[in-house]
Amino acid sequence: MTRQRLIEKAEYTSEIRKSYIHESEYKHAMRRSRESKGKFLTKDELKRKRKNVQNDTTDKSHTLKTRTRSNISHAKKESVD
Repeated sequence: MTRQRLIEKAEYTSEIRKSYIHESEYKHAMRRSRESKGKFLTKDELKRKRKNVQNDTTDKSHTLKTRTRSNISHAKKESVD
């Protein structure tokens, strides 16, 4: 009979129990950057990722400026003709 009570108690507490022990560690882990498969990124990988994102945004803004300038100069040529 004692074993049955222990099993019931274990089932009851497992439903209530949190999936983590320390809330601060849980919050820290949730804020960390991860790969697509869920693995945490190292500091070096994170730096490379941020650098690539910055380069991508710089390239896009440069392309946008270039296209805008060419469109303006093309529009000026048409108005002169």
